[in-house]
Amino acid sequence: MGKEYAQTKESIVTFVANRTGVNKETTKKVINEALNVIAETISAKQSVAISGFGVFKTAERAARTGRNPKTGEEIQIPARTAVVFKAYNGLKDAVNR
Repeated sequence: MGKEYAQTKESIVTFVANRTGVNKETTKKVINEALNVIAETISAKQSVAISGFGVFKTAERAARTGRNPKTGEEIQIPARTAVVFKAYNGLKDAVNR
């Protein structure tokens, strides 16, 4: 059987707890708070850079005309703010090994 990988927040908590020896409850609180800090920061239109991993930031998407694929009818897609993640080279290199 192959190596298992974390694929959900709960499995990330389990992996981190097992690797650090910190109990799952504490690990879950720390991970949740880290994710909350990232969400709050990018909600304020600030970027979050995690060394060796990547940067989370926002990008403005202009309003545009789209097409309903089912009916072919034109629809207006409103402007929005999107969350963007750009991986740093260290992460890209790890993925492409």
